[in-house]
Amino acid sequence: MKKYSKKLVASVLLASIVTSGIVNVSANTHTFKDVPNSNSHYDSIYNLVDRAVIKGYSDGTFRPEHTLTRGQAAKILAGILKLDTTDRTQLFTDVPSEYEHVAAINALFEKGIISGYSDGTFRPNAILTRGQLAKILVRAQDEQLPFTDIASNSDLATYVQTLLNYSITQGTSATTFSPTNPVTRGQMASFVVRAENVAKTLKEKTSIRVSSNFSIDTVEPVDLQINDTTMWPA
Repeated sequence: MKKYSKKLVASVLLASIVTSGIVNVSANTHTFKDVPNSNSHYDSIYNLVDRAVIKGYSDGTFRPEHTLTRGQAAKILAGILKLDTTDRTQLFTDVPSEYEHVAAINALFEKGIISGYSDGTFRPNAILTRGQLAKILVRAQDEQLPFTDIASNSDLATYVQTLLNYSITQGTSATTFSPTNPVTRGQMASFVVRAENVAKTLKEKTSIRVSSNFSIDTVEPVDLQINDTTMWPA
């Protein structure tokens, strides 16, 4: 799950700079003349290029400052999630079966990761906003909860996902969480200590100012180190 989340983070970095291309380019045999290694998105761009998730242009550029459409973003995300992109049925009034990215849009829609508008459109050529992307990526991450005994669209799934992300708890097996099982005293002790360690790390890494509109002054990436990797149920 953690490794998968890092892939999603990579797509976040790319979402504001990727456009659909027309030729495949491998970072091992070619470099984009407009993406120097000083570019803050350098590693992420070539990560996805090597995996054939995104492409460059025939003139040797990547055009990292260009925006991308909702349809183009759907193609990238469906590729990262390795979804089945064979269904070309028209689900939205403005996404006909012959549209280039219709299968990717359908795959994400069927998983509940993206949605259309109330008028029955998807607006695939509209520019994707940062807010829309944030919502899509949260849905995509929730979809990957590995436990078969927790519905991905339930409120509980959100809380369990948070605990997993911070290594506060794990499942009772690779595919179960056993949400109705009782908590033992020993488990409770582990949960509390690990949660305290996470809270302490977050406090040290962030400076938060609480006001009437609750604003965050600075937020730095958090690298949590959990030494005890013993499996414990929750």
